[in-house]
Amino acid sequence: MDSVAVGFVHQAGSFVASTTIILASEDAGCPSKDVCDKTIYGVRPSSLLSVAAIVVGLFSAFFMPIFEL
Repeated sequence: MDSVAVGFVHQAGSFVASTTIILASEDAGCPSKDVCDKTIYGVRPSSLLSVAAIVVGLFSAFFMPIFEL
């Protein structure tokens, strides 16, 4: 049962991730979804999820010892 529930979470996450990249590309003003040299907030739309994952990882690593029970 746990594996089934995790599957739904992964499907929702992949939908949100692809939607985030598409909306960031549109906001940057890119004509096509394939290659975009323009930036949004100083980051290319294709790198937005990677940068977000790095930021979350750093915050987690910093705050985990503080909030450890």
